[in-house]
Amino acid sequence: MDLVADHYPIQPTAATLVRTFNNDVYRIDADDQSYAFKVYGSGRFTTNEVRWEQQLAHHLASAGVHVAADVALTSGDSVGMFEAPEGQRLFALTQWVPGDKPQPPWDDALYRTVGSSLAKLHAAADSFTSSHPRQSLRRGDEPERVIAVLTEHSERKLLVQQSAAVAQRELERLAN
Repeated sequence: MDLVADHYPIQPTAATLVRTFNNDVYRIDADDQSYAFKVYGSGRFTTNEVRWEQQLAHHLASAGVHVAADVALTSGDSVGMFEAPEGQRLFALTQWVPGDKPQPPWDDALYRTVGSSLAKLHAAADSFTSSHPRQSLRRGDEPERVIAVLTEHSERKLLVQQSAAVAQRELERLAN
């Protein structure tokens, strides 16, 4: 909580670890608002890559997409950094977006809502530009890497192979 209090114009009253893996994500409560505080794993991203991510969140929120909008540090930057035993770690704060994970049984209305939300996100992202460089996370061999670890002749392997083939044909159609 001290890291948030020292770098943001809020006074946290509670911090709860939500998820930890490559990055640590905390829910920060302060007065009547909540925030998501993300502490990036050491050496995973550059400062400009995190700025790119925060700038995208700001762009999407400004376009009316229901996403966690960025919160600037008191310095005005969107990304902070501190020294940890494992090396430099970056951090960023966004508004908390409440919600619940869908539970079965899933129905057509849920799929329409998800599809509509994704379409709105993609439409808004189409106009996003950034001056902050970001490396591509795509290697182009994703289907092959997944297929390689699946059991031979399994339903999952067949599904991934078929889906990859359909996606590849559709990408080729769109490229022409």
